[in-house]
Amino acid sequence: MTDTLFAALQRYVGTPYHAGTSDCADLAARVQRELFGREIALPAHEQRPGGAAGQRRLIASLRDELALRVDVPFTGCGVLLLEPGAFAPLWHIGTGAMRQGEVWVLHNSEKLRSAHFHRLSDLQRWGMQLEGFYAWK
Repeated sequence: MTDTLFAALQRYVGTPYHAGTSDCADLAARVQRELFGREIALPAHEQRPGGAAGQRRLIASLRDELALRVDVPFTGCGVLLLEPGAFAPLWHIGTGAMRQGEVWVLHNSEKLRSAHFHRLSDLQRWGMQLEGFYAWK
């Protein structure tokens, strides 16, 4: 990945997390639109179900509609993760970036209260599980 693209992705670090307006899915869609020229049509927040079960159903239905699973990550791919939750795992999405042979993930987190850029290996060490890499349609 070029240093220019890595720097462009880093400008999103610190974007505040706001449930209902700027969550992990919103950041992923914004990055796709602004940096990669892809329009990702997400449901309005009031149409997104609450709770882990509702979230799982919505993501399962949208995942195949919006993206194709790929085996090899690339800069700009979607990185779908499962985050430990109180009662069930929660879905989490970020934008993948390849740098020096490692996968980095730009994501917005309620727990961290803002967007961060982490190595995928660090996220996994902190308990997140990789669900898969996705190429946006």
